[in-house]
Amino acid sequence: MEKLPSHLKRYFDQLSNVISYSSESWYYSTSQFFSKVGAYEAVIEFRNGSRVNVWLIFSQLCRYTFKVSFLFLFYIFSKLIYKIFGSKAIAARKETIFLDSYLLVKNAVEGKGIVENYFPGLVEFLDHRNYNCIILPRLYGSHNPKEIYQLFRVFKNSKATILTEFQLLDYQDFFRLIIYLIVYPVKMMEFYFKKIQTQPENGFLKYYFWLDMNGSNFYGAVRYLYAEKLAKIFQEGDRIVQWFENQPYEKCLNRALNSSDKNIRIFGCQLFLYPQELFNAYIDPNELEFHKPGKILVNGEFYLEKSGTGNAVGPSLRYKKLFETVVHRNLTTARLILLSYFDNANQSIIKLINSLNQSSIHLVKLHPSVSESKLKDLVNVNYSIALEDIYSLFNEVSIVVGAASGSLIEAIACGIPAIIVSETGGTEYNYLPDFCKGILWDVAFDKDSFLIVEDMLLNKVRANDPLRLNMIQRVRSELFTEPTEERILEAFELS
Repeated sequence: MEKLPSHLKRYFDQLSNVISYSSESWYYSTSQFFSKVGAYEAVIEFRNGSRVNVWLIFSQLCRYTFKVSFLFLFYIFSKLIYKIFGSKAIAARKETIFLDSYLLVKNAVEGKGIVENYFPGLVEFLDHRNYNCIILPRLYGSHNPKEIYQLFRVFKNSKATILTEFQLLDYQDFFRLIIYLIVYPVKMMEFYFKKIQTQPENGFLKYYFWLDMNGSNFYGAVRYLYAEKLAKIFQEGDRIVQWFENQPYEKCLNRALNSSDKNIRIFGCQLFLYPQELFNAYIDPNELEFHKPGKILVNGEFYLEKSGTGNAVGPSLRYKKLFETVVHRNLTTARLILLSYFDNANQSIIKLINSLNQSSIHLVKLHPSVSESKLKDLVNVNYSIALEDIYSLFNEVSIVVGAASGSLIEAIACGIPAIIVSETGGTEYNYLPDFCKGILWDVAFDKDSFLIVEDMLLNKVRANDPLRLNMIQRVRSELFTEPTEERILEAFELS
């Protein structure tokens, strides 16, 4: 398995050296600074010359004030909507499994499921085995009052039991939230002047600290207050299955629950693919115990060491289709272009694709954050938007082109070679393992290098290279785990 790249380790260590300070107050647990969220982007900016200045400090304090004010009013308004149109409180119950998961608001409103993006099929699996299941949703992706109202109607009509902060938090909690929002900057400044400002070598920490002073801590605070209420209704034998990205969302909930007098078993699920540069995916050896789940489950053996010792491989719930898909050996002329969440990656991909042969077939799979209308203004070659899921598309293409996308791993695991586009010739946010570079994937930085790499990778497909087949099986076995019934029961310690 691969660890954090060596050129990033010193930045990780600087952050690790101050993480213990977060034990002083739960206020610090709400900060993304102590979770290293967005740290890699801050490293890139710092290495490119960005530094703390008066304008950055002023703009970030203004941003904090505006964002937390907006979010507080939004939550008050949402609370009122829920009180009028939402579902009622949960009734008496038996031993329960709580699913702590993100919920994509627009997907739920459009009928695409409540936690299907994160724990596909798990609610039905637990229900089939007569386990009581309650969903603890983290609403994500919308601050539109109309969509929030529609979501609450979905909750009310859903067969699933859903328990939100709008049910549990009362107006006394919102008063505590006001106090928190006022005191939080004071506490963070106290930490800054005590631990960061005094050390001249802490230039990166200073810059990252101020980048984080943007109001994102609000969500962690709500989650902590919510978890305090949850602790009061938990019963002996209850457990939490948690989508675990090692962010304040999870840490605040875990801190409140682990600090309570209840014996609550928390399963942190890192059942996803992530790049080497994602700082928060690594479990810091100095991390506070009450921030962590009791057990962390990872997607495959490749990720085990990153999650720390004593943890386990879990079921790859999101990648079930991979195990239903045969290894492809396609020799078509079609290319699948996978666009990313990151704008700079998409710009590099589109720039290279525009330089290629106009007669080739290009299927473009949009990331949800990329609009088709914007794409039309940028792409000069013939292309068609692919609406099917990627496993269906793998039947139609001979190669996949992209950057900063976990879907590239799914492609090579299905036998489709992948080319990462990078104008510098290096890789950033690379999900692909180094052990199969040059066999299942490689990097291109311009038209000539792309055509060379494409021909080299496709030649291995044409020759049915045994090493290629071995590498495909290694990717499948080390980065994924088939979500069988036995694996699910074992991972979550169910009978």
